[in-house]
Amino acid sequence: MERGSGIPPGPFLHAALPNPACQIAKAAGKPVMVYNVPARTGIDMPNDLLGELAQIEHIDYVKQANNANLAPLDGLGLYAGDDDVFARTLELGGCGGVLVASQVAGPLMRRMVDEPDRRAEIDARLRPLYRALSVTTNPIPIKAALNLLGHRVGGVRLPLVEADEAEIEVIRTALIEFGLLR
Repeated sequence: MERGSGIPPGPFLHAALPNPACQIAKAAGKPVMVYNVPARTGIDMPNDLLGELAQIEHIDYVKQANNANLAPLDGLGLYAGDDDVFARTLELGGCGGVLVASQVAGPLMRRMVDEPDRRAEIDARLRPLYRALSVTTNPIPIKAALNLLGHRVGGVRLPLVEADEAEIEVIRTALIEFGLLR
């Protein structure tokens, strides 16, 4: 995907489709990825709505984080929005993912793209890491993981709070078991 823009879901997409999405895509003038992350926004963009958005020039991709609706859509490149459906997204012909675990296990996740015959095996190996990096709401666990690995990424912004000791221990254990931390 070329460097482009993203459109987070919001009530405006349901209420006034397609005008605001058209305006954003036109102003961007580059490929746009629509984010469907109902767990974060409280709003789901069903596949029929995504299909309508696909008809708008420059809206070229969807980050799909509603796993129940994970499916190829005409006119939209499909990206996994959750680590645990990355392999399934690739099996469906998807383009890739916008993923948390890739920040600490990127090379191995890349192998899932490059080595489709080993995809299930690699995905199974990554599952404990996916679970640990979901111990609480992100970006809390991924920032904790990166800080543990020596990447000083700082803390989280309010209203989020830092990972507590129990959460940090889950993350630390997974990083050690995965061979990323001694």
